[in-house]
Amino acid sequence: MPNSKLVIFTDSYPYGSAEPFLANELEYLAVAFGDILIIPLNYGTSKKAQSLPANVTCTKPILNSTKNKAELAKRGLLNCAPIGKYLGELLRGKVTSSAKAMWSWSIGLLLSRAILSSKQVSNVLEDDTYTTLYFYWGVRSSFIVPFISENCKNIAVRFHGSDTYEETNGGYIPLRSQQLAKVNKCYFCSEYGRKYVESKYPFVTKKAEIARLGVHDRGICQPSTDGVFRILTLSNMVPLKRLELLVEALMQASIRIEWTHIGDGETWEVVTSAALKLPQNVKATFLGRQPNAQVIEYLTKNPTDLFVNVSSSEGVPVSIMEALSMGIPVLATAVGGSPEIVDDTVGKLVSANVSAVELMHEIEDIAKHRSYETLRSNARNRWAERCDASALYQQFCQSILNI
Repeated sequence: MPNSKLVIFTDSYPYGSAEPFLANELEYLAVAFGDILIIPLNYGTSKKAQSLPANVTCTKPILNSTKNKAELAKRGLLNCAPIGKYLGELLRGKVTSSAKAMWSWSIGLLLSRAILSSKQVSNVLEDDTYTTLYFYWGVRSSFIVPFISENCKNIAVRFHGSDTYEETNGGYIPLRSQQLAKVNKCYFCSEYGRKYVESKYPFVTKKAEIARLGVHDRGICQPSTDGVFRILTLSNMVPLKRLELLVEALMQASIRIEWTHIGDGETWEVVTSAALKLPQNVKATFLGRQPNAQVIEYLTKNPTDLFVNVSSSEGVPVSIMEALSMGIPVLATAVGGSPEIVDDTVGKLVSANVSAVELMHEIEDIAKHRSYETLRSNARNRWAERCDASALYQQFCQSILNI
């Protein structure tokens, strides 16, 4: 159906540096659909837009910044968008269990009304030529799904990690049951996420599908040859990534280690300050946030021996897929969808409750692994089997075209 028209709702893509993995997916969607329109929620980190395929256009973001609470309040209150569904949730007592739930409800209400009243969205909802609406996240922009008219459009939502689990959203996600009821197809990045949602909303089973993200072949990263064991972490610096735990573990290191972290965020000061106390045999380097292309360039030009992810919650991390594609062994906590691509044949899967001492022990075990080269070749094979963008996105495109 090459003449089909698709609308993609993103957080900020193609603006800023967020959602870099969407670029891979868009290559295939642009072939499958005749025209694609992207509607970003906000600018993110930059007002400069990335280049897009010829048949893909984007609107101005709905908001300048979702972090600007004054703008959100003004745009979310001063309009005529519907409010009844949110009042219903409030009256049924679904949001009064905690302050966090009440906050999630409030933000959801403001976002929904700001999005629904935006010219970008109203134009699309009134245009019959756009056949499919694709929400890239299960929260924020997709809060408007319950308000879309019946049989108006085909609706697809992709669920990653933080947008899937209610526990990571104050125990409450606005209008979640009504959202899931209205969606035609729910795409989950992990089997774990699918089972989680189905256990709470059994009616989702008939419309649920596993559609993992994928990465392209970027070449092979080389291992160290100078006796130093080089570790890489790549993530936002937020509490659930638990980088402080890794710092605590590295305090116990008995081998020479160089740890490089790419990313920034709210725990930057805490983590970098703690890293100043690392022993002399451990060197820590913090490169800050970098575009995906620069991350790939780093991996192709610098030896890396182990990729580490000690998150308390995850979907199926694209960063782990990137590491596997380059033949880098991975140590990850057994949370979310990580066990679906990581096991002892490609590195090490550890308990979510791993202690700092245990974590360091596992890192040193990999450094001294008798078949370390086998781990690297197995990692590369795991990418080819489960994380290859070409195969995964072609399957996804066929599915979303035939909703």
